Amino acid sequence: MFSNSYADTAIAVPGRAHGKGFGLVLAGGKDIDANGYPDLSVGDLSGSEVMSIRSSPIVSVEVELLETDLTINYAEKNCIINNIELVCFNITPCFTLTTVHGNVPNFKFKYSLSVDPVTRRVGLADNLESNVVTREVVLSVNSGSRTCTNTSTYVLQPDFSNTDPFPLSISVSNPNTLLPLVTPEDTQYGGPLHPILNQKESNNFEKQIVPEFVLNCGSDRVCDPEYEIDVELIGETDTVPLAAAYTFGVQVMLNVTEEDSLALSLVALIPPGIQFASS
Repeated sequence: MFSNSYADTAIAVPGRAHGKGFGLVLAGGKDIDANGYPDLSVGDLSGSEVMSIRSSPIVSVEVELLETDLTINYAEKNCIINNIELVCFNITPCFTLTTVHGNVPNFKFKYSLSVDPVTRRVGLADNLESNVVTREVVLSVNSGSRTCTNTSTYVLQPDFSNTDPFPLSISVSNPNTLLPLVTPEDTQYGGPLHPILNQKESNNFEKQIVPEFVLNCGSDRVCDPEYEIDVELIGETDTVPLAAAYTFGVQVMLNVTEEDSLALSLVALIPPGIQFASS
């Protein structure tokens, strides 16, 4: 019994009348097209033709990310896209392909790559409108071979408050160009069947890109300076009368011992029932 999954579907091809192993399941060394996979030959004793059911080569793909020391400095632009200076870096996924039996001369597959799809801090130079890029890659495959490809990425907007890693996902799939699995010249045993991707293994890859973010900390490289904050209420009195309108001001004094700049926010708690207007 054959499974209905794509990687295990056998292809029935009309064959020649002199197929060996007539009426028998070909297993072990019974390989009609010598591709390393067992085939099946079925015929009618009263007829003159044999139906051969051939197995397609199955390819497994392993994905890994080439590790590099990534440093992102928002103050230093290193690329130009659409006449805009941006901060860019490369992502290099590597693909290792193996087969169960023998080698496959060429295997064509498609991979989809996405980076930081939720916060969208990063874009892909190949597709400026989206952070998902889809490519078709043609590889000459030998057992255990490895091929790497570069994807250029750029930082959309500097976000000094978010230094989390960039989530990366890669999915590998069979392209539509693999169908049909059999071409007319393949029908007489000699032509090879197209290889197909192993669907019994996970073809999704998840990774975290962990860059070192260089913040704008000044020439002293001190990002946590010592500082003092003094808040003073400016008015006639520290007590605000409830029966009359009252105008007062708030003065914030910041003393920083280093050369860094800080972003401050002021939060005022107003008692319920009191109207407040700022100028």
